[in-house]
Amino acid sequence: MIPGFEDGLVGGSAGEERVLNLSFPEDYQKEDLAGAAVEFKVQISEVQELELAPVDAALFAQYGLEEGTEENFRAEVKQNMERELRNAIEASVKNQVMDVSSRRMRVLKCLPR
Repeated sequence: MIPGFEDGLVGGSAGEERVLNLSFPEDYQKEDLAGAAVEFKVQISEVQELELAPVDAALFAQYGLEEGTEENFRAEVKQNMERELRNAIEASVKNQVMDVSSRRMRVLKCLPR
């Protein structure tokens, strides 16, 4: 979406119509639209709100925690987040190494003996 589109919908109600006067970014991929003013006529069909689950024994059980306390739950979540972060960092480093090594790889004209 172009900047401002989602912000223009915040606070709306189901069935409400809004007109959003926006501009495409100067670096937009379609050159003929880059920097162009645009008017979006939008009808909001549905509004959804995220409801967080209560932090209670039912939530702990859902995640398979036998020692169902908030402290254990938070420790488990932290451990999972740290593992995911390590995996993401390792994948990023691996991709960077592959990019660098593929650019600097020499190809021999003949096979070594």
